[in-house]
Amino acid sequence: AGLMALRPAPIQILHQEFLMTSGAQYFDYIVTDKVVSPLRLEGLYTEKFLYLPNHFFSKGHAVQKEVIPPQLEYLPKGKGAEFQIGVGTPQENACLSSNPLETNDNDDEQEVSFVYCNFNKFLKNNPETMRSWIRILQEVPNSILCLLENPPEGVPNLRKFVTEVTDDMSNLNDRIHFLPWEKNPFDHQQRS
Repeated sequence: AGLMALRPAPIQILHQEFLMTSGAQYFDYIVTDKVVSPLRLEGLYTEKFLYLPNHFFSKGHAVQKEVIPPQLEYLPKGKGAEFQIGVGTPQENACLSSNPLETNDNDDEQEVSFVYCNFNKFLKNNPETMRSWIRILQEVPNSILCLLENPPEGVPNLRKFVTEVTDDMSNLNDRIHFLPWEKNPFDHQQRS
């Protein structure tokens, strides 16, 4: 957003970056829809709404006929059950990892306390951002971080950075998990 802060254009429009406001004063409009950004929430945005009639994903996402509203309640997930959309809490699904805290002893299995998610492109996982995530994971016991595996070739470099910054004494890499890229954004959004 550095360039956008310089206001290189008289009207600046935010599109497909966030599902909420950027909070920045230098975007005039946000392309969205009435499901993602109901008119009643406009006062919470720094941008004015530009509604698309059906849904705001404008690029070839016709693989799903309709937008599925977000699920606010989760069906119970049985222990050891496979992942299903809409079943299990974020802590239970734990980045779709079978062993999110990398415990070796099943008798002393720890529960995930909190699931942080950052599904931005890898280029946004810069050193400053990753140092912030490292501090958060160090300060919140049994928390895990889910990142988007996009591109997969970047995962080893990110893990190497975490090891170098932490000396990997806390095995912090074991609490960072990667979800594969979903071609259909609606499938991605439905993963809890």
